[in-house]
Amino acid sequence: MNKQYYYLIASLPYLIYGRSPHTSVEDFLLLCQSHLSKTDFRILKKITASDIVEKIPLASIFNKRANKLISKWIRWEMGLRNGLVKLRSEMLGLSGDEFIRKETCLYPVTPEPGLIESIFEAESPLDARNIMDKARWNHIEKLEYGHYFGIEKIILYALKLQILNKQSVLDPLKGRKKLEASLAEFKTDDVNNLPVHDVRADY
Repeated sequence: MNKQYYYLIASLPYLIYGRSPHTSVEDFLLLCQSHLSKTDFRILKKITASDIVEKIPLASIFNKRANKLISKWIRWEMGLRNGLVKLRSEMLGLSGDEFIRKETCLYPVTPEPGLIESIFEAESPLDARNIMDKARWNHIEKLEYGHYFGIEKIILYALKLQILNKQSVLDPLKGRKKLEASLAEFKTDDVNNLPVHDVRADY
């Protein structure tokens, strides 16, 4: 029988899409380390260390219990990325076959209708990323069905936490504060002489 982590899961801060999390990945791991079995904690560390949202490790690095859930996530994520590669290649009159990730093509998962097109047609890279992240979040919530207090729930929580942490790094308000702090280090004359495009690049 799979181990259940009632107290741990009940004590985790609630995550809301688009809002900065009240915990970091590091604090999350510290909390989990004192509650999870050694095997489950190793699985969790692999997921957070590899940043599964961005790098997509092969499911073979996980054990059988985690493989089923992680494989579902990887197959969906790869379906999304492969779809974007295919669409971009078609727009350029090229074949995207050489750029398609092949390891999951035996079991392709087609993203929601219109999702790839909406990402491709986004007005800016930031808008495209927001669309992707929201779709990821929604898919994770679908995967949560039937998993309430086991390691699967904690794995999915970790994926959500990674998404929110990535978003907090790209937060416009934080970016502006960082820019203002950097500009404050320059003399007034130096700031006035900075090319506009250079300032925007740093921002």
